[in-house]
Amino acid sequence: MIVFSWFKYIYPRHLNLLYGGGEASARLKRPELKCAKLCGGFASAQFVFNRYRIRRLMLDIKNETILAIDPGFERLGIAILSRDPKKHIVIFSKCFNTDKKLSFEERLVLIGEDLELVIKTYKPTSLAIETLFLSNNQKTVMRVSEVRGVIIYICKKSNLNIFEYQPLRVKIAVTGYGKATKENVMAMVPKLVCFEKVPTSDDELDAVAIGLTHLASTRP
Repeated sequence: MIVFSWFKYIYPRHLNLLYGGGEASARLKRPELKCAKLCGGFASAQFVFNRYRIRRLMLDIKNETILAIDPGFERLGIAILSRDPKKHIVIFSKCFNTDKKLSFEERLVLIGEDLELVIKTYKPTSLAIETLFLSNNQKTVMRVSEVRGVIIYICKKSNLNIFEYQPLRVKIAVTGYGKATKENVMAMVPKLVCFEKVPTSDDELDAVAIGLTHLASTRP
C-alpha cells in the first residue's frame, strides 16, 4: 500500500492563490485527510472528494456578498458588493457619521449597532477591511484601531470570513499603480462597479475600493 499524502501540500497552496490568503484559505489548510490507495497511479475516492470540496468553495466565491469597510470613528465608510462576471455591483453604500459631542465609548456603541443592522439586512459572507495606516497622530491611530477591533469582533461573531488589505494593495487593485493618489482611486472606482447612484463621500468610495480589492484577490 502506498500512502497518498501530497494533497495536504498541493491543495492548501492552490487555495492560498485562489483566496489570496486570509481566513477562507484556512478552511482546507489542515484537511482531515485519510490515506488513500493508488489505483494504477491515480488517486482513489479521496481525490474525487477533494475536487468536490474545492468546487463547492469556488461556487461560494461566485455567490459571495462582501461587506467592505473603511474604518474610522468619526466617519465610517460601509459598502455591500456582489460579485458579477461582467461588472461587480454595489448593492448598498453609506458613510456612517458619529456625533462629536458624544463620548468615544458611545460612538463605538453606535458604530457596533449600525454594523449589526447592516449585517442582518444584507447577510454578507465576508468582511474586507483596510489595515491600520500609521500616522504621526497617535491618538487617531489608537482610536481607529479600537474601531477596527469592534468591527472585526462583530463580523467574526456573525460568522463572516475576515480579510484585511493594506492601502498599497488597494491602490494597485483599483488603479494598477502603487503610488496612485487618493484622487486617482476615487476616479477609478465608479468605472469598475455598477452604482445605482455614485456616492459623493470619499469614505464610501474608499469602502468600495477595499471591496473591489477583495473581489480581485479572490477571483474564481
